[in-house]
Amino acid sequence: MHGDGEAELLRELAEGVRPRGFAVYELIRDEDGGEVVDAELCVWGLDCTAQRPPGSDDAGAVFMSPHGMLGNAESAEATFEMFAMIREVRLVWL
Repeated sequence: MHGDGEAELLRELAEGVRPRGFAVYELIRDEDGGEVVDAELCVWGLDCTAQRPPGSDDAGAVFMSPHGMLGNAESAEATFEMFAMIREVRLVWL
């Protein structure tokens, strides 16, 4: 028998409710600061906002950096906004 949380997750997966994968990339520009020449992965994660009950205070997204930093935020968009405060980044849905 499954615990309540596990049973609910299995039901949601069976109904097609799945977390959305996302990544936040930092743009790397040329020496003049003009053209984008590369992008570097900041974090990747899962956005679970579709599974959150209305009014919930639970994290809607969890993420991890290539260096092992773990975190959570209200959503993938909130994760993007957090990194956008200190870097030039883009949000990519996977």
